[in-house]
Amino acid sequence: MKIFLQLLPLWSVTLGFIMDTDPCPAPSPCRCYSSRIDCAYKRLLTFPTFTFSRKHYRELTFNLQNNIIDSIPDNAFGNVMAATPETLELHLNKNRIRNISGRAFANLGDSEVSVELSDNRLTVLPQALSLVKKLKTLRLLGNAFVFLDDTVMAALGRMVETFWLDMSSVAIWPQSFSNFRKLFTLWIDNLPFHSLPANSFEDLVKLTQLEISNSKLQSVPEAICRIPQLQQFRFHHNIYMLNSLQHVLTICKKPLLNASLAYFNNNNMFSFPDNVFVVFPKLRSLNLSFNYLNKINSSAIPGNCTLYYLYLSNNEFTSIPQAVSKMPELITLVVSYNKITSVDGRTLSSLKNFRQLTISHNPLIYIDPHAFSTSFTLQHLYVEHTNMTSVPAAILHSNERSSIDLTGSPVQCTCNNMAFLHSMSKSDVESGKKFFRGDCVNANTTIKSYILNVLPTCL
Repeated sequence: MKIFLQLLPLWSVTLGFIMDTDPCPAPSPCRCYSSRIDCAYKRLLTFPTFTFSRKHYRELTFNLQNNIIDSIPDNAFGNVMAATPETLELHLNKNRIRNISGRAFANLGDSEVSVELSDNRLTVLPQALSLVKKLKTLRLLGNAFVFLDDTVMAALGRMVETFWLDMSSVAIWPQSFSNFRKLFTLWIDNLPFHSLPANSFEDLVKLTQLEISNSKLQSVPEAICRIPQLQQFRFHHNIYMLNSLQHVLTICKKPLLNASLAYFNNNNMFSFPDNVFVVFPKLRSLNLSFNYLNKINSSAIPGNCTLYYLYLSNNEFTSIPQAVSKMPELITLVVSYNKITSVDGRTLSSLKNFRQLTISHNPLIYIDPHAFSTSFTLQHLYVEHTNMTSVPAAILHSNERSSIDLTGSPVQCTCNNMAFLHSMSKSDVESGKKFFRGDCVNANTTIKSYILNVLPTCL
């Protein structure tokens, strides 16, 4: 320890952290750890006073979340520019902030700034934010805004690249969104409208990620058709979707060719969106989990389907949809928490790049031995908490390195049940090249231990 301290004369070791011997810029009970000022979870009622010495920080983080602060005063971060930070992160979420003074953020200089003000009590978009010279990220979820000042929105639009906004109490769609020409990511929460104007996102020329959650929208807004550069679209927890609609997406005049990810989880959907590959023809990842789907029409899957990842957990499927066989590029399929009892020998066997099947938490009793017979690429098979009573013989058609997880499934380890595993290399099992997780319900041992120690004694 003495040698270590001699090598670091400007630092001291306290409570497992390396702490700067310069005075902490924040008063007790805050603590300082290198470039992080930690005032979180201190039950602070008022904003602490910050006093910085002249020392350069490439990045500086203020953790003030989870307190009882109700207002932010002028020059709230003191003489922070004395530390000349290149980037500033201000975590002010989960307080009771309802008032922000006009010059609260006026002295942040030319630092690139991220502000987290989610889960507070703001009702008006703070004027103070418009005085931040380089505000890049702004998170305002969990605030009941009733007024979005056009002047403030215009100022933010010239800077902000990532914007998270709660709109639960906003009366009309703010046309001032047209100012956000540098915006890459937009997350809108609690949208109170059943529909949106078609030109809502038209001027967001750099928008590549759009997330809409907890809205009252009854279908996916046509407005997304005006975002040709869109790459990732997340539309989740929108429970007012019209259940009778299979076409929850409007067919755009021009398909969104740049979109590779679309999430429609937790939307109270009863039908697979048949035109999803028409709107997003180049999808790589599709999530439809936590809905009420029980089938996928094969006609909805194009011949040139490029999907890699398909998530269908927490639905009503009783079998793996045959339509999956029309997704030749599929790598991962997740169908946990459904009502699937068996896996046939055809649906997945034609998938040449298939590597992972997660089918846990189903009443599964059988996997056909030829389920992966032509792919030979399977690496991970998750069969936890099913009704499987034996290790599925289908794993013999898996990748050279592969794993199977049968945790919580009632596997009976007997010579008859395990006989087909005699051909498996013992060294592969010992090394984990062939990895087994789970227990034998009829013996006080693991499946792996049974294969290694008992199976060789079977006649």
